[in-house]
Amino acid sequence: MSQFYAKADDEYRCRRALSGKDAITITGLTMDGKIAAFTGQIQSIEAGHTAIPGYPLRITIADMEPAKST
Repeated sequence: MSQFYAKADDEYRCRRALSGKDAITITGLTMDGKIAAFTGQIQSIEAGHTAIPGYPLRITIADMEPAKST
């Protein structure tokens, strides 16, 4: 599981992925403010956070392992 901050513009995509239990790849900020890409199933979306200006969503995502080459 990972938690990260996302922009308000990403809320619709995240909520849609959550309701459909679809995997999603989204770019956000780690808890220490570094930009990163996250892929997996959204577990929760919390709005209204003010820790990092411009990133009001805190997303919890169940990480997916990258595909392994054979």
